[in-house]
Amino acid sequence: MRRMRFIVQILIVTAVLPGCAFAQKSSMRSCAEIQAESWKCNGSRCGCLPEQPLPKPDNPIAERRSETTGLSCWDRQSVFQSRLARTRPYPSPNGQIKAYAAVLASATGKYPAPEATCNNHSALFVAVDSQPYKPVFVMKPDEVPTGWNIAANGNSLRIIQWSSDGSKLLLESSRWIHEGDGGWDNQPIIYDAKRRVVVQPEVYAALKKRYGTECSLELSTLGLSSSGEVILGILPWMDVDGSSDGSCLKEKIKLLYDYESGRLQPYSSAPGRKTN
Repeated sequence: MRRMRFIVQILIVTAVLPGCAFAQKSSMRSCAEIQAESWKCNGSRCGCLPEQPLPKPDNPIAERRSETTGLSCWDRQSVFQSRLARTRPYPSPNGQIKAYAAVLASATGKYPAPEATCNNHSALFVAVDSQPYKPVFVMKPDEVPTGWNIAANGNSLRIIQWSSDGSKLLLESSRWIHEGDGGWDNQPIIYDAKRRVVVQPEVYAALKKRYGTECSLELSTLGLSSSGEVILGILPWMDVDGSSDGSCLKEKIKLLYDYESGRLQPYSSAPGRKTN
């Protein structure tokens, strides 16, 4: 009898231990389950598992915010930690489609150790007809932007607006190098709701065709016109000393960009060219 009791005890222990390990692994909640009113958070209690395809960061998420642009592992006080930003849901005018963007700044190691790194992943999630959200566009830290010769480990997505007919969602993607002296690359991207695809227009090719290859510019995506063109803000490029000598522009201008034809033209606020 003693031997039988001993065997039973061993079986119970081996059966319970895997269950305990599983409970520990699954104790962290999914970031997607956190409601908007509870989203903003700062501190050790902010940890959650990012929705795929965003990876699980090496250093736990220690801040959640709603502003996605330029998200970094460092804040103004140089505190180095993983951060996750998520926009509010943006419903289309007819309410059929909802979209949100999420950006993860994943911290690895302890700064300022040489091996400490920050890598960003950004994603656009879309839900159609009350179906679950699905990722339709992803930016990764090992991607090399057009015209660059090095990967941009910093990236972010910003949702700007839906077109009035709900056929297009305009966003701005940004790429940069964390702790680098390189440039900052902004580009409009469009979610085509009819075809269910994301379009990345060759806006810089259109700008080079208009201004030449030697003209340095800074681009920002402002909105959509009532006829569906992208409204661009173009600034003279300035170096770290504030000089714009390398730019062919001397002041800020606005352009209308037809991304399907590649045509650029001056922006006018006349009727028919109003933003949505």
